[in-house]
Amino acid sequence: MRNAVMIRVAGFALLAGFAFPAHPAVWYVDKDSTCDTPDGLTWGSAYCEIQPAIDAAFAGGGGEVWVAEGVYDERRDSPNGTMILKAGVEVYGGFAGTELSRSERDYELHPAVVDGSSSFAGEPAESVITATGGEGLAHVLDGLTVRGGRGGLLLHNLHMATVRNCIIESTIEYICVSYGFDAVVLSHCLVTANSGYLGVFCQRGSALEISGCTFAQNMVQAANIEWVDNVTIADSVFSENRDLSSPGFGIPAGLSVCGINKLTISRCVFQNNKTLGWGGGLSLGVRGECNDCAIQDGVIDKCLFAGNEAGYGGAVYCIPVFSPTITSRCVFTDCLFTGNRATHHAIMAAYTPLFCEGKKEQQSGSEYATPNGLYEGEGEGEGEIGGEGEGEPCDGILRYLHGPDFVNCTFVNNENLAPDLNSPIGYQGAACPFHFVNRYLNCVFSNNGPTQPVFSWGEFSPLNWLEEPVASHCVSDVGLPWDAENTVADPLFVDPENGDFHLKPASPCIDTGQDTSAPELGGVVDDLDGLPRPLDGDGRGAGATGDGSDYDIGAYEYDGTATACAGCHSADTDHNDAISLSELLRVVQFFNSCGYHCYEVSEDGYGVDSGAHGCRPHASDYKPQDWQVNLSELLRLIQFFNSGGYHACPEAMPPTEDGYCVGPA
Repeated sequence: MRNAVMIRVAGFALLAGFAFPAHPAVWYVDKDSTCDTPDGLTWGSAYCEIQPAIDAAFAGGGGEVWVAEGVYDERRDSPNGTMILKAGVEVYGGFAGTELSRSERDYELHPAVVDGSSSFAGEPAESVITATGGEGLAHVLDGLTVRGGRGGLLLHNLHMATVRNCIIESTIEYICVSYGFDAVVLSHCLVTANSGYLGVFCQRGSALEISGCTFAQNMVQAANIEWVDNVTIADSVFSENRDLSSPGFGIPAGLSVCGINKLTISRCVFQNNKTLGWGGGLSLGVRGECNDCAIQDGVIDKCLFAGNEAGYGGAVYCIPVFSPTITSRCVFTDCLFTGNRATHHAIMAAYTPLFCEGKKEQQSGSEYATPNGLYEGEGEGEGEIGGEGEGEPCDGILRYLHGPDFVNCTFVNNENLAPDLNSPIGYQGAACPFHFVNRYLNCVFSNNGPTQPVFSWGEFSPLNWLEEPVASHCVSDVGLPWDAENTVADPLFVDPENGDFHLKPASPCIDTGQDTSAPELGGVVDDLDGLPRPLDGDGRGAGATGDGSDYDIGAYEYDGTATACAGCHSADTDHNDAISLSELLRVVQFFNSCGYHCYEVSEDGYGVDSGAHGCRPHASDYKPQDWQVNLSELLRLIQFFNSGGYHACPEAMPPTEDGYCVGPA
């Protein structure tokens, strides 16, 4: 599929500053070892359990532990039946038991499994593997399968931990808990078939990197990250995870993040996750009511959100950031949202917190734990400024709400399960007045519920929008609430029925967007496929349409591959850089009629007489562009016919009116 998100190997910047020994000592482990007095110094004298090898390596000043294939399910004397990693010791699995070099191992062919199902006195281990401490040294686990136990990994109060090429499966309470750390790296791991109440849970750390990982088919939220300074998630897949615990207030199914200073999510897939609660694919700021859980600086780039389902926010659920000034923003760039479903708001539900900084809107008989303690509402007023009621009214201070921006994103075929009640994108206000900061730039909306508007607002007092227009240079098949540089039209995807949302040559999205390369506008310089932006898709050069930058609208930049000649004139249907008599007569038809319209099934993409105008205008319709071909415009095409050819000349000086020059190039 052309619209697939490519998963590539990413570098691990967090590892760059750590110096490993040039020739580390190695201790060997083989489940089938028959040595009566093992010392772990050779395969022949290998330990038959992993913990003694880790302890020996640690006592020897650090090194590597090589683990041969087998299931290591022995009972462990350590507290709670856990295997304990030691700082400065790197544990590697995937050996046959004869290798002389670590590069010879194959952890897929020779799996080494640490099973905690009965390691705690015949009961599941509290955590199969635990790592703590370190004082500047790293814990490394590479190429092992972690199975069973109440929890998989417990990483806490440590300097650094790296878990790569591992499988974590079949835990019954939590997958991985990490808190109080300087740096944690999860790389190329498979997390699958786990259940319980916690997924990969990371809290209160300095840096977290997840790269090349797959979180799939867990009956629990895949990952939850809270109060970590710097989070990078790249080239990872969150697929078919389920949390069906609590209708209305269930846990997000895919990924949930809150309290992050800098968040970067790139080239990730959120697909077919389901929750009865908030956010099928991704949730931003859900745990907190105020800025303690805000995403201060976030970029979600080149991600696919497909087939996710939730009670609120099929693809995304977010709680915006409160601030007295505009200081922070989270932005989605080059993302594709398709096939997401929700009872309320299939694409995104953005619900404001009920209160902040000790203030709340009035709710009769309700209790809320505010930052200033417990408040019990007593009145029936709605908390408006100057409103009546016994509860605390709003304080009259104007605040800003920072919702996520969407730049060069495509939203298509998303479905509301209760279409009469809500829209694909929904905002829920509070009873106090707020300026809501939220932008949609160069976005496409198509087939997201034809009976509903794209956006809707909640039942509380209206949100006051700080920036007008909120949507700019967008294409939608239904009207948007703002009309500045937006177009109501069919975006003309290549094959939407089969999931190909690239643009056809006649798409109104080609070269009609605005330049979004500036950091404050999203910093978009390429598309979901990695093609550079902008490309001159219509062959007319910059300045002809849109803001003159040649940026396309939506997640994909048109590169001309859907036609044999990206710079061809609309009349040149055989793409031979010349105008034939039959091609000229076709435009004469437009001249003699009441105009022309878009008709994509015809040879040139146009039909005679008036009709739909949702595609790019014909190249012969340029002065003025009015969906008619006048005499001077027809005479221009006759010039090309008489001269034996034409060519696109967007850089001609002086410039031509139509972007083409007479004669072959």
